[in-house]
Amino acid sequence: MRKELVKNRTGKTTEVSHALMHELSPDVRAEVGSAVAAMIMQTIEGGETMIAVTPEEIAERGVNDSSKGLATFIDGELVSYASATAPRPRRIDSVPMSEIGSVITKEAYRGRGLARAAMAALVNELADEGVASVVFANGKSEPIARSLGMRDA
Repeated sequence: MRKELVKNRTGKTTEVSHALMHELSPDVRAEVGSAVAAMIMQTIEGGETMIAVTPEEIAERGVNDSSKGLATFIDGELVSYASATAPRPRRIDSVPMSEIGSVITKEAYRGRGLARAAMAALVNELADEGVASVVFANGKSEPIARSLGMRDA
């Protein structure tokens, strides 16, 4: 796990740990998968649009394919999650791209910069692999994407 200090809008810092799903044990991946699926279902019930996935699909993200799932923890508790599609060429002659498919944070932890930290950590992981990352930004995630320097194509 990689540790990071995250600063929120008021300047308060929180220590978080990031881990890619394939780095976690099967038991922890299963726990993360269930927790993320529950967060997604809560978001769907709250009227926001998000694709429903099973806990098993989340738990295996990046384990059996080249997609990425990144979990963010505070004191061992999952607080945020970001995922990206498997890298693929944008055009025959271009560098690979990956679409950030979801970024979600537990409701009690929102507004603390955790979604931004998760997205930034995921973008850095992709960049380390030579991937030019592209984000699908819905209304709520667009400010996060812009704060990381992403722009409209």
